[in-house]
Amino acid sequence: MINIDLSDIKAFVVTADLGSLSAAAQHLGHLQSNMTVKIKKIENYYKYPLFVRQPKGVELTPKGQLVYAQYKKMLAIWEETEQKVAAQNNILKFGINSTMRGNHFAEMIHTLYQQYPKLSLTFKTGITKSLESQVAEGLLDFAYIFGDPLNKKLDYLANGEEELVLIGKGLGADLAENLSNHQILCLSEDCCYMTILDSLYQSYNLPQTEKIYISELEDLICFSQLGLGIALIARSLIKKYKIEHYIEIPENLRIMKGYIISRKHHKFSPIEKDCIALSQRCALL
Repeated sequence: MINIDLSDIKAFVVTADLGSLSAAAQHLGHLQSNMTVKIKKIENYYKYPLFVRQPKGVELTPKGQLVYAQYKKMLAIWEETEQKVAAQNNILKFGINSTMRGNHFAEMIHTLYQQYPKLSLTFKTGITKSLESQVAEGLLDFAYIFGDPLNKKLDYLANGEEELVLIGKGLGADLAENLSNHQILCLSEDCCYMTILDSLYQSYNLPQTEKIYISELEDLICFSQLGLGIALIARSLIKKYKIEHYIEIPENLRIMKGYIISRKHHKFSPIEKDCIALSQRCALL
């Protein structure tokens, strides 16, 4: 017996919308071979060809147009149901980069609890790759991150930027010398700041020094100020953590983009929209 699931229906609709299997696969973050299997499954179920291959893509057959119209309605009802259930249950599941922790989020969440007394909150902090994975898997509905928009299963909504500085006790004016003579302090190998730090070492043609991994941001900052290593940090945290020892980095590597990420085709519920609007008013980045 052939079982058609929501993923198959989405694959069919997006392929029809874009007129291309390869474009639909890229849009949904699937392999093209997987998309072909999903479309074939639906065609086998209805025992009719639903797409006709053209030189520049695919077109719906008359039967395919009928299935497409019904599937569009089904997806619309599904999304509406998801939104209504989430709104009624006041469910909010989101995350933030570890480096953003404390930037008015406590104040924002307090305000949300006042607006939604029965709020059911799932709130996590982590590095960018971890948050992207949790959003893609449905453990979180959206997250605030920094870094490059690379995950094809997610939508990236531009959400400001942050300026980076190099922190560490005993830093001099010569950046190359600073990079050569100090250990690197980092939250994780996958920390989004490591991409910038890698570029710094490459621009000076320098081998990287020893890395020390510190899971807590506050500890990382403290160790840097004691002279135990160097790290990149957001300029916005200088005042918050009373960081005394830091220097500028080259302008072309100084800015890191911020994004709000969500799964492809995710429609934000009213409470999610309120959360995002409130975070932007609080200037969280």
